[in-house]
Amino acid sequence: MKIGFIAPALDLDREKQGERIFLLPPLTFPVLAALTPDDIEVEIIEERLQPIPYTADYDLVGLTFVTAFAPYAYSIADKFRELGIKVVMGGPHASVFPGEALQHADAVVVGEAEEIWQPLLRDFQQGRMNKIYQASGLVDLKNFPQPRLDLAPKEFAFRNSTLASKGCPFRCNFCFTSFINQYQQRFRHIDDVFRDIEAMDGNWLDRKHFVFWDDNLFGNPRYAKELLRAITPLNKRWAAAASVNIATDPETVRLLEQAGCAALFIGLESINSASLQESQKYHNHVSNYHDMVKRLHDHGIGITGAFVFGFDQDDRSVFDRTLEFAIKIDLDCMTPAILTPLPGTPFYHRIKQEGRIFDHDWSHYDYYHVVFEPKQMTAEELYSLLKNVKVGTSFCQFSLKKCQECLVAASKLYDGIRIGLDSKSNRDHLEPLAYGVKLFTTLAEIDFTVDKI
Repeated sequence: MKIGFIAPALDLDREKQGERIFLLPPLTFPVLAALTPDDIEVEIIEERLQPIPYTADYDLVGLTFVTAFAPYAYSIADKFRELGIKVVMGGPHASVFPGEALQHADAVVVGEAEEIWQPLLRDFQQGRMNKIYQASGLVDLKNFPQPRLDLAPKEFAFRNSTLASKGCPFRCNFCFTSFINQYQQRFRHIDDVFRDIEAMDGNWLDRKHFVFWDDNLFGNPRYAKELLRAITPLNKRWAAAASVNIATDPETVRLLEQAGCAALFIGLESINSASLQESQKYHNHVSNYHDMVKRLHDHGIGITGAFVFGFDQDDRSVFDRTLEFAIKIDLDCMTPAILTPLPGTPFYHRIKQEGRIFDHDWSHYDYYHVVFEPKQMTAEELYSLLKNVKVGTSFCQFSLKKCQECLVAASKLYDGIRIGLDSKSNRDHLEPLAYGVKLFTTLAEIDFTVDKI
């Protein structure tokens, strides 16, 4: 028996198929592969890196996807089913709309799949697979398996990742992650996390670097400190997602540096305090953002700040003010997104009840399209102004100083990689990285400014 796990890509990713610099493999399929009996062959297809092999000899195909991927995932499933191959679907969107997903699948997993997967496989092998497999609740992470990272497509330049927890304790009303985890955070045994990290293998980049896929690695400060102390001796460099409370405790920040934290992705969301209150993000305080960034920078930790636009309190001036604010507090990177009412979230239900959703094309629920009527601007204005912010942040324009620092670092790294390319054994891994760094070096030498683009 052979299973094909398929991770669909959006249109833009498919157009750039094969570009593997800084792409990271999700953990869903490596975890399910770890729960699959050894006598079943497993293949993971990541469409961002390789085309979907519709002619492969799969007996069963697994698809997981978020809302924006749903229409395309359905088309993939339809093609496999036309070929007589059974399809099982799961993930966030299918869990909210199992009836919709079932129109394109032979079975749908509702909720987390870890405890359902093996019974589903037994049913499939016996020819009596159910239509719906409903999780009885949230899984106990004490039994979380060691992911089969060895099955992640070899095209990934960086393959190593793990997680220490699932969920987030905060109740942000637009966040699907908090909703689907029932506003709880669950934790793995720290010894198990240590084991996963210690076992990470691969090329010299993989062995020294990894990513935590946690929704919020620091939702529980006590657990986070214990984890940081435990992994410090491994001498690795890593990145993770966190909430703003991470920098309030000096000991935590010191432990972050000692444990090898290189970068954090933090949801700052808005510079408008009223918008933070509207979204129930009560733990975010704009007045503390600058000190948080400085504290983390003082310990050598880079920060990507995520901002969302389209709250009821946002007017047309919020875009320029946010970009200026990001420069002022010295963010390393900024990711702007449009507020999106993801199905199942409290925000979705409120906006739907108010009759403000005008676009029901799931492929537009991608944080880039506007699918509801904003209050203080038109949908067209929200879309075009967000696009301008994306242009303003595309080429590391936060400060000339940062561009110069990045250019120097990239040049040194590129020179080191060119030396490494002389070794044939390193060539396959280093060539794509050298290409990416060289591309960045070229871009950094160009005087990009918003008014010139």
